[in-house]
Amino acid sequence: GALTADKSGGAGSVNALKVIHSRTGTPANGDAVNIEMRGDFWTGSAASERVMGRIQAAVEDVTNGAPKGKLAFATLDTTGGITDKVTILSDGNVGIGTTSPDAGRRLHVKTTGTVPLMVESTTTTAHINYKNSQGSSFLSFENNDWNFSSGKVGIGTATPSVALDISATDA
Repeated sequence: GALTADKSGGAGSVNALKVIHSRTGTPANGDAVNIEMRGDFWTGSAASERVMGRIQAAVEDVTNGAPKGKLAFATLDTTGGITDKVTILSDGNVGIGTTSPDAGRRLHVKTTGTVPLMVESTTTTAHINYKNSQGSSFLSFENNDWNFSSGKVGIGTATPSVALDISATDA
């Protein structure tokens, strides 16, 4: 069956929605429950209903009758199709631009663009740190101290000119 929550006639949102999916028999990989967000678009003189986005809860893997679940978020792409953009697997791994994040990666970003991941600070100080379980930093980037450009590494310079370009001012 299907459940539709409709709030027509103006701005607003549905505050609560619960979707229950019952299945007879053993769960199978790919069994899913979808929540679709639709909108009407005018093309010429007629309205056309389109799926704008979807949240899908699906069976990721069934082993010994104990299914593991995944959650996927999809949006309408430029070709008119709905494609998954973010996937969260049962082990907690998150894929952005991929439906199957690599094992061992908590976050897997895949893109055909030139900037697969951007972290932006709203303050004048920006930090990216990779720390171990004891809190020790293995890799740290702060402000413009480290820069990677065209296979070159710059420390203290935003425009490295050789493979390793270190610029420092003694105080």
